[in-house]
Amino acid sequence: MQARYLKAVATSEQLPAPVACEFGFVGRSNCGKSSLINGLLNSKLARTSAMPGRTQMIHYFELQVNPETCLFLVDLPGYGFNKTPKKLQKTWDLLIRDFLERANVREVFFLHDIRRPLDDVDLCLLEDLLEVKRVSLVLTKIDKFSVQQQKQYVAAIQATIAPLFEDLPVHTISNLHKTGVAELRTYMQEQVHHVEEEEETEEEVDHEGK
Repeated sequence: MQARYLKAVATSEQLPAPVACEFGFVGRSNCGKSSLINGLLNSKLARTSAMPGRTQMIHYFELQVNPETCLFLVDLPGYGFNKTPKKLQKTWDLLIRDFLERANVREVFFLHDIRRPLDDVDLCLLEDLLEVKRVSLVLTKIDKFSVQQQKQYVAAIQATIAPLFEDLPVHTISNLHKTGVAELRTYMQEQVHHVEEEEETEEEVDHEGK
């Protein structure tokens, strides 16, 4: 498994060519996005910071899982940071919109600190994302609780989202103990394989049609 930092993107024109499946990572500032990306890459390529609002561009990371499987992990700007200049926030919003419209974006991982209940801002963003892309909810920092407490908090969050978002996948992660990280990486690989199978099926249909 090999990983590298690909590029930082400030404008839509700088988005890379769609050569691989892309997975977006979004969440409130300090929810653990960079730490999770580092865990998935098995590296320290993504910068982590205790200062909210540090990620001000889209950052692309390439993960070559094996000779047959390559994917891009895309660190999106955090939201919910009220000190971000309005003009800059508008630019981010437009850039993220253009990113989400890319056909090769397979899924967006919505990261959320398990210690916080999902509020109206979180739920509205989840709804907006689900209108354009497949989304998974990733609950981070589960190491802050005992196993029994984790179950209680996960159940409470699932009770919140169940009436609103049917069959929304939920993953639990501890960046500190690496819990759930390997499983999420495997999940991403499976999504890449699904895309490859879909493309092969489309090619067969096209060939038969000719």
